Amino acid sequence: MDQPAELLPKSEVLSAPLSPAREVEGNDPLHFRQAVEINGLPYVFEGDAPTEPANFSWYVSVPNWEEQRPGTLERMADGRFSPHFYGTLEGHGLGNGRVGRVVVQRADPKDNMPAVRLDEIAADTLHLPEEFGYNDARGVGSFLLDNLCSLADIRDWRIYINPIDMGWGNLTQGDLMKWYQKRGFTHDFQFPIDSRMDGGTQRRPRELDVSQAIVDILQPQSS
Repeated sequence: MDQPAELLPKSEVLSAPLSPAREVEGNDPLHFRQAVEINGLPYVFEGDAPTEPANFSWYVSVPNWEEQRPGTLERMADGRFSPHFYGTLEGHGLGNGRVGRVVVQRADPKDNMPAVRLDEIAADTLHLPEEFGYNDARGVGSFLLDNLCSLADIRDWRIYINPIDMGWGNLTQGDLMKWYQKRGFTHDFQFPIDSRMDGGTQRRPRELDVSQAIVDILQPQSS
């Protein structure tokens, strides 16, 4: 029989206090931890915002993991999801209060333009108890992608991705491609050869969506 996964208390997951963005010097990345709202629910948005293309991750967490932890354990004990599934969540940087993650790496196209590669977006709220309103809450993945696109627009970066459904969401492969195209991603073959990477898709900087949280988070740097 599977052994229950260990769920960490809030103090070990979301220990740092929420704070406004701070100014940084030189090319050091800004580390932020900000309260945000996604589809009417409060979350915590945390990660690094480098000034140059780099490897970094962002996370979205529930703000009340200590309250939701017992209900999550109960759902696992009742068989509504398995310890194996929770272990899979942890393998993707989720669980223990975290419900969304985006993983980004520096990219080096042949034309030497500043660029990053989106390696993974993962989100899951189905494991959370129903009484707090977060169970099956939607929009976390879109929030992460929209904010990454806004960071790229601020920094004047391209974003590369090979969109493949890894089984996390409710989208078909075709719907997944439309999800990216809605945000400006286009098939690689439509661009000059020196800018292509791995035959996937790419997104070039466009007009900034100032409604995204990352815009406010970075605002002190431009003031």
